[in-house]
Amino acid sequence: MFVKDNRLAILLDAVNCKELHLFTKELNHEETEALVRAMTSRVEILHLAVHFEFDMDYETFSKYKGDGKCTELHIDDCPDYHLSPLLDSVNFKKLHLFGGSKALSKGETEALVRAMTSRVEIVHLGGSKDGVTLDFETLKMYKGDGKCREVHCNG
Repeated sequence: MFVKDNRLAILLDAVNCKELHLFTKELNHEETEALVRAMTSRVEILHLAVHFEFDMDYETFSKYKGDGKCTELHIDDCPDYHLSPLLDSVNFKKLHLFGGSKALSKGETEALVRAMTSRVEIVHLGGSKDGVTLDFETLKMYKGDGKCREVHCNG
């Protein structure tokens, strides 16, 4: 479905589904607020397909504290997209990061470690057809003393 004329917020306020697959270039403040409302009461799993121009209101997105209906975030990433702002705003029980064999930069790995320390319980890296390469020196900073209790590596 293609949404024109800035009606995505209306659609997000009406959506009532278990899984929401969102393919968009950007989410403005109003659209991000509508997405957070959907995650709070109607959507269980959010799939975000990001590309190098993807942008959203990360501050508003971070207001979702993981206390609603949505417990899982799947991020399908493009190699040219910088993940740090998105990873710094996620608060979900499960985070699935599909990178298409992307190598996470030191900054992106630091953002992942921050998410694991305080906001994400289970991390899945890569899938059956792709992998995610990390800055392992940075990943070693996570000592298992935070919120994350499981990390699954595929690929």
